[in-house]
Amino acid sequence: MERSDRTALPQYQPLSVSNGPGEVPSARALFKKKIFTIITVIFICSAALPIFVNNEFVRDSDLYKEYLLKMKTLTWSRQIQKTRTAVKDMRAMLEEYYGGPEILIDTFELPDHNKEIHEKGIQTLAHKMARAMVWKDQFVVGAIGNSVTAGHDNCNYDSYEQQLERLMKPIWSNVYVNFEVRNAGTGSQCGDTFKNQIWCMRNLVGDDVDVIQYSWTYDEKIYNTAGGV
Repeated sequence: MERSDRTALPQYQPLSVSNGPGEVPSARALFKKKIFTIITVIFICSAALPIFVNNEFVRDSDLYKEYLLKMKTLTWSRQIQKTRTAVKDMRAMLEEYYGGPEILIDTFELPDHNKEIHEKGIQTLAHKMARAMVWKDQFVVGAIGNSVTAGHDNCNYDSYEQQLERLMKPIWSNVYVNFEVRNAGTGSQCGDTFKNQIWCMRNLVGDDVDVIQYSWTYDEKIYNTAGGV
């Protein structure tokens, strides 16, 4: 058979960009198709995941419960680690500011304290802190006292209650606890004194406080020096 009698071979055709019927899809069209497929899969998974998780069988399965426990433990460990790091950084800052740890230790452990009562107080404080962290709740410090507590002759921003809140709030936020300090200090000239203010703590700082700071030092000293009863 002569070459001229043979069926002519199909000529090479470049990829079409029109994607009409029967045409070879272009590279751009294939790319669009892949993107569309990926988006579709993501959409289906996003819609199906809540149904899967909320399924009673899945929720009750031991595998799912084990997964939740592992995730909670991992998250909790990270939160505690961040909090410990923040506490160490704060302590290092305070020790540098005060020239050593002595003033912090002396303030926390008074020389004439009752050791048994002191230990019970520490345990109670630790329990309250742990409870706040577990329940992601709040930890509230209330302050009662005279003008020193109130911050008279000073800006409210610079009162020790405000400084304490600014110092501690970022640390507690690592475990999603809202740290708050309530200042209920009053000047001793307004009628309140250390003799009667202690009976009004619920009205002054609320009944949801975890710790109450009491500071009537000046007035107590004057009262005792004058021989008051």
